[in-house]
Amino acid sequence: MQKKILAFTNLFPRDWEPNRATFNRQQFQKIAEDFKVEVIVPVAWTDMLIAWKNKKLSLSSKDWGGVRATYIPYFFIPRFARWSYGFTMLLSSVFIVSKLIGSERPDVIFATWVYPDAFAAVCLGRLFNIPVVVKVHGSDINEQPKLTGVAMQVSWVLRQASKIVSVSKDLAIKVIDLGAENKQVKVIYNGVDSSVFFPRNQQECRETLSLNKDVKIILYVGNLKKSKGCLELLKAFSIYNQEKNPTELVFVGDGPCKEAIQNQIKGLELDDSIHAVGQKKHELLPIWMGAADLIVLPSHAEGVPNVLLEAMACGRPVVATTVGGIPEVVPDKCGVLVAPHDAILLHKAINDALQQKWVFDEIVRHASQFSWEQNKKSLSTTFLNLIK
Repeated sequence: MQKKILAFTNLFPRDWEPNRATFNRQQFQKIAEDFKVEVIVPVAWTDMLIAWKNKKLSLSSKDWGGVRATYIPYFFIPRFARWSYGFTMLLSSVFIVSKLIGSERPDVIFATWVYPDAFAAVCLGRLFNIPVVVKVHGSDINEQPKLTGVAMQVSWVLRQASKIVSVSKDLAIKVIDLGAENKQVKVIYNGVDSSVFFPRNQQECRETLSLNKDVKIILYVGNLKKSKGCLELLKAFSIYNQEKNPTELVFVGDGPCKEAIQNQIKGLELDDSIHAVGQKKHELLPIWMGAADLIVLPSHAEGVPNVLLEAMACGRPVVATTVGGIPEVVPDKCGVLVAPHDAILLHKAINDALQQKWVFDEIVRHASQFSWEQNKKSLSTTFLNLIK
């Protein structure tokens, strides 16, 4: 009989957010080649309300390429008593999970995001005597333990988990510092779908996207929020542009800094050089990357961002920051790394990267080690070792 994995995470696509956490969707779909995978997706009631107002709400179960997702409302008090969120998520999900377990008991619970998701999942695992594998991503370990009353719960989760999967060595060290035992932790890098992310003809990509064929193009892909360094990138590019370099900057994504970016573009009179094109479907990102000369992600903190792995799989060099697991996956032959929070240093790194002669085949070869196939093999071994 095929073994069953019950994934538990808020990081999964929804009808109104189809691009949400595509790395989890891809990972679960790959695991589903070896296991039966079902996903429980807690959805914050505040997100539900927004979706309902926009007439986009759909919480019915949905199949995502062979992976069935069940969406459940998750209740909490916004911006108050963050320490209680794990308990409220547990209470919001226990009835649905008990029904699922009653119909077909999972062999392993796989929780991705340490708090409140993994807290609720570990409690469910103890309640129903099911081993729990916790996957940590980056911000959940870098930021959540700083919240009042949350650090002790995160430490408890890490000690109670049957196994902890970390997306980088840097994050694994932090997990151990928070209380996990060395033997609990396994580093498994995320993967890239090489059937989608591969080198493409730059001019054809630009023609498809109606982009300028005669300039260098710098690309940012991701959430437009301060912690991703998008405002430093805007400042660094404005300096670069003042030097009369024929270059354009494209922001692909959406987020809280979108309006600030648009206002600065107008204020700097850079409408012809900077383009904020909004969020794009994940399957279109390889075309945007193929059109670019350089992908830049100046984050303040990270685990291992998939956008860098995908950019390198497309044969594109990157400029990124020396945070989290980024130095583990971006060697000198693939990009330029710089300290975070510094637009001047970022400007210099962009200038250096655009002048350097890159060996694109070497970048692609390096990226090939980060595959979902290898990721699946490592995760499958982890799961099977826990199944009695």
